[in-house]
Amino acid sequence: KMLVILGIIIVFFTYIYRITQDELHGDEHYAYLAAKGFLETGKFVQWDFVNDTVYTEYTRAWPYTLCIALVFFVFGESLLAARFVSVFWELS
Repeated sequence: KMLVILGIIIVFFTYIYRITQDELHGDEHYAYLAAKGFLETGKFVQWDFVNDTVYTEYTRAWPYTLCIALVFFVFGESLLAARFVSVFWELS
C-alpha cells in the first residue's frame, strides 16, 4: 500500500515538474481561449485577447473547457491553472 502511495506521489511530481516552462502547444491554445471565453460570456466561445471580444464558438470538449474555466475562476488565469486540470485527470 505504501508503494502505491509513493508511486502516485512520484508520478504527480513528474507531471508538475516544469509544468509552466513551455508555451502553450497543440490544442492547449484552444482550451485556454475557450475557458477564458466561457468566463467572459458564460458561453462556449473562444476569446480574442487582442480585440478583447468573442472570436468564435467552440463547443468541442466542453466538459474539459468547463473544468479549466472553474480552475481559472478559483485560482486565476495562468498556464499552471490551465494545465492543472490535465494533471488532475491523469492522476485520477
